[in-house]
Amino acid sequence: MSMSHEAPARRWIGYRPRRAIVPLAGRASRLWPASLAVPKALFPLIDQHGVARPVISLILAELQKAGITEVCLVTGPGDDAAYLRYFEALGRSGMDDDLRDLRVDFATQLEPLGFGHAVWCGRDFALEEPVLVVLGDHVYSTDAPVNCAGQVLDTFARSSHQAYLGYPRLL
Repeated sequence: MSMSHEAPARRWIGYRPRRAIVPLAGRASRLWPASLAVPKALFPLIDQHGVARPVISLILAELQKAGITEVCLVTGPGDDAAYLRYFEALGRSGMDDDLRDLRVDFATQLEPLGFGHAVWCGRDFALEEPVLVVLGDHVYSTDAPVNCAGQVLDTFARSSHQAYLGYPRLL
């Protein structure tokens, strides 16, 4: 009897993940007291067009541009309400119309047990497929033709490795 023992990662060669998990459950203690009123991913940043947008809006736009179609936001208990209000207002305002096709789900991290636990809380969303994990308090930017998330996804699709870590080039 012949059995194939193909390495688990090999079956994903050529596959480009379409889902992303974004942990948002951190308390943002360094941003206190502002973070008591507003989750850090809803803090405004000025984009390249001079428009103030919440951090989460910039992150989601980056993911969608890279081909991600579904996102799981991992929030602390009750924090999803602030994001739901934001998405509801977004829909009424017409701003960020390009994000309307993005499916957003929520998972709750009931206890602050760290980043790895936050990703684990999104495990049902992953459906046992590779996912892109993006920090919810970092904005990724490049002048390259392919955005940062797209570069990581392209690299994953071309190789047999199970995980990749993107980091800035150090001079």
